[in-house]
Amino acid sequence: ALDALRNAVMSLSKAAHVYGIPATTLWQRAHRMGIETPKKEGPNKTWSEHDLAGALEELRSGRMSANRASKEFGIPNSTLYKIARKEGIKLSSPFSAIQPSWNPDDLTKALDAIRGGMSVQKAAQEFGIPTGTLYGRCR
Repeated sequence: ALDALRNAVMSLSKAAHVYGIPATTLWQRAHRMGIETPKKEGPNKTWSEHDLAGALEELRSGRMSANRASKEFGIPNSTLYKIARKEGIKLSSPFSAIQPSWNPDDLTKALDAIRGGMSVQKAAQEFGIPTGTLYGRCR
């Protein structure tokens, strides 16, 4: 798989599929070795204007959330949000817009505890901060 990428014989997604290696694992190894990872061949857009019209109609009517419409119609979430906003469709706030239930002091205390040897899971539980947030901040 790495040789196929190194020689630009296959895209990352194709090499991952052909050799049965998770794409993320293959990308990480290639990246560490300085091997370019060509993008997927063919058009990037996998959805049609018909799909988009259907998704926007569901959003306008309120029958579906943007997240569900994204999955049902095969349109990337970020693309659907951007187009819906341009169309003036009112959407619920994305998760990132919601105030966290923890404060910056909690985060500082949790990170100090992790530096002191506490596990990320234990610190997350003790200080009420999502483990994903802590893992991201530990990097």
